[in-house]
Amino acid sequence: MLAVTETIALEGVRGRRVTIETDISRGLPYFTVIGLGDAAVKEAAERVRRALINSGFDYPKGRITVNLSPAYIHKRGSHYDLGIAAGIILAGRSDQSGRPEARRAFIGELALDGRVLGVRGVLAMVLAAAEEGFDEILLPEDNCAELSLLADSAGIRLIPVRDLRQVEAHLRGEEIEPYKLCGADGGDAAGGSTNSAPPDFADVRGQRAAKEAIAAAMAGGHSLLLLGPPGAGKTMLARRAPGLLPPLSAAEQLEVSAIYSAAGLLSEEKPFISERPFRQIDKTATRAQLLGGGSQPLPGEVSYAHKGVLFADELLEMDRSVLEALRLPLEEKSITITRGGRSSVFPADFLFIAAANPCRCGFLGDERHRCTCTAAELEKYRSRLSGPLADRIDMGLEILRIAYDELGGEKTQSSAELRQKVSRARAVQAERFSGVRQNASMTEEEIARFCRADRGGRQLLAGFYRSLGLSPRRYYKLLRLARTLADMDESEKLREEHLASAFQYTRILLKD
Repeated sequence: MLAVTETIALEGVRGRRVTIETDISRGLPYFTVIGLGDAAVKEAAERVRRALINSGFDYPKGRITVNLSPAYIHKRGSHYDLGIAAGIILAGRSDQSGRPEARRAFIGELALDGRVLGVRGVLAMVLAAAEEGFDEILLPEDNCAELSLLADSAGIRLIPVRDLRQVEAHLRGEEIEPYKLCGADGGDAAGGSTNSAPPDFADVRGQRAAKEAIAAAMAGGHSLLLLGPPGAGKTMLARRAPGLLPPLSAAEQLEVSAIYSAAGLLSEEKPFISERPFRQIDKTATRAQLLGGGSQPLPGEVSYAHKGVLFADELLEMDRSVLEALRLPLEEKSITITRGGRSSVFPADFLFIAAANPCRCGFLGDERHRCTCTAAELEKYRSRLSGPLADRIDMGLEILRIAYDELGGEKTQSSAELRQKVSRARAVQAERFSGVRQNASMTEEEIARFCRADRGGRQLLAGFYRSLGLSPRRYYKLLRLARTLADMDESEKLREEHLASAFQYTRILLKD
């Protein structure tokens, strides 16, 4: 007797269709699962056996062989349990022809008493199942809340199930009310967003230049390094940066939530991600924490910050290998983790903000404190920011302590005011690129088309390139940044002051 069911394998945040062939034949009792499964898949045999028996089903007394196809895909996790159990139930039916009537996917782990338990990565699996053309998915009730972002237009019925008895009844034709999909704008699922107001730039006294620089970075998608003494407000400024970005679109919410779902970080209290992520790392961060990894690859901080902000505090105190590992996601906007010959790709399209002290002791250039660093120590400290990494950071800004008079002064430049500038500049870019791209991602051909400078600007740019020995990468970054500054000024051409300002933001990143 042969039955065929289907499920979805998870590779990173991408799902792949897997066929489960369940064959029951005469012979000594034996249960084997083949098809390149990990330990959790192999253990499914005993979980499924006890779940069927404890649910009151007649357990086959012959040889049970389960094949997970295609065999070249690594199968990881416990969510294959439900599809295997359904296959055994179908194989034991005298009126079945080897396939269920509707094209169904089965996702869920089984408890020994037959309950269907929640698993991680369901959102990515359901998105893949919709692309594969499945009619419906049977999945744990516990996982339904994280699918609230999906709309009915996904074209798939989600059938929430509690236990094997309910699954068997549905396979016999008893209807289970599908989970109602409402889409990203169709309601307020519990925990989808926070009620607390985001931190406001108005709470930061002074620092007008820093606020303008952060607004430019958010407007054009530029990475930024804040260099200044301890207590100058670098972290306080960085934490307010996501508040300048537009809300996540419905598609972006799905992208980000799929990453957190794959990592098992969604819950009933927070079933999806509706706000721009802000992720912070510091000098204790490891390469694995940053990029992700593990025998069953999980995303790292660069992926958790997707469509949001990754803030690296004390950048120059980090391990050198961690610093250099930042180069790839900053350039490629994704990260690939390879384990056992298979690759998992995680998106990593984030805005990068870093903070660092100007020297080892932190007081270089501070009027009130004497720097105790020697020339050799200063050189060693600054050299931790390698030329290739510095070339991948668009902007650099020195943050100074604010004057005493500014501490009690009036609040300046609120997030709402800065957000208006960012929104205007992003609207220009959306029209320019016919999409959601920003100036930081312009190609060389687009730079030649959209970054035309006036006469004074061209002369200034030529002087910078010849006298400072700019790398071609830095040269193009300078033009992209100048384009953003011009957009914020609502200027079609790059004027001399835009290029001069862009150079000032670049100056501290140039290597001698």
